[in-house]
Amino acid sequence: MDTLMKYQFKIFFMVIAFSMLQACNEKQTTQKENHQHKQSSVTTQAYVKPHAPIYLSYEVPAMEIGVEASIPVKISSGKKADDLTISYFVKDESINLYNARIPVSFGVQDKNQLNTHTLTLMPEMDGEFMIYLSATTIKKGKQQSRSFIIPVRVGNVRKQKALKPSGKITIDSTGTPVISMPAVETTD
Repeated sequence: MDTLMKYQFKIFFMVIAFSMLQACNEKQTTQKENHQHKQSSVTTQAYVKPHAPIYLSYEVPAMEIGVEASIPVKISSGKKADDLTISYFVKDESINLYNARIPVSFGVQDKNQLNTHTLTLMPEMDGEFMIYLSATTIKKGKQQSRSFIIPVRVGNVRKQKALKPSGKITIDSTGTPVISMPAVETTD
């Protein structure tokens, strides 16, 4: 009897593991966030977490200190909605947002309806800045929000390379990736 229970437990565990792998494969969809910089490069990001069905694209022109610039922002809802609203904010006061001090509402939305808002700004110093955008849809009184970041480079700022992790990536017992960092023990 003990052997039969072990066999059933192994079968049960294998079914659960297979189901989890199948669910992970179904959730791996690719969401494109196209944005063009001076070089007209297009970036594709894999998005795994569940999110509101709101999609964004934008083009960031070359910017100079003290020169007004416009960023055309295109946004759409992947589902019908009673309202679609966007709000912008910046943490750094070196960028002035002119027409983004109050939320922008696009009203009733059809599925995948494309909306355009031109964000006007003026940078006051060279550097790399982030414009934060929060988009919210409302359908039958229920809200869904999604946040985006629009990176802005002013002047002759070099793009920094992302740091590579120095540890070893392993998968723990729950299937979560974990980075093990090297440790040095010293005695004083």
